[in-house]
Amino acid sequence: MQCPQYQNENPPQAKFCLECAEAAQYEAEALQHAALVAHCHLGLGKLFELTSKRQEAQDHLTTATTMYREMDMTYWLGQAETEIQAETEIKELSSCRIPF
Repeated sequence: MQCPQYQNENPPQAKFCLECAEAAQYEAEALQHAALVAHCHLGLGKLFELTSKRQEAQDHLTTATTMYREMDMTYWLGQAETEIQAETEIKELSSCRIPF
């Protein structure tokens, strides 16, 4: 799921993108399409990272990772784990205090 309007940090269109992604997740769940639900969680995790909603990002990325692992979708599992690692590094950097 790519939305060309969310390329910048904290974009004004992020709310629209989040609404679309959440609607897609709802439809995927209604269809009981587990792989698509996992992709929606990955996309939502990325979107929440961009809007600095770190806990929501972590929740969705963890769900995506769990689902990919359960379905043995190794390529997508690697993608989700890379996003989790990036989110972890951002969290560590933001908590670092360097005295000047």
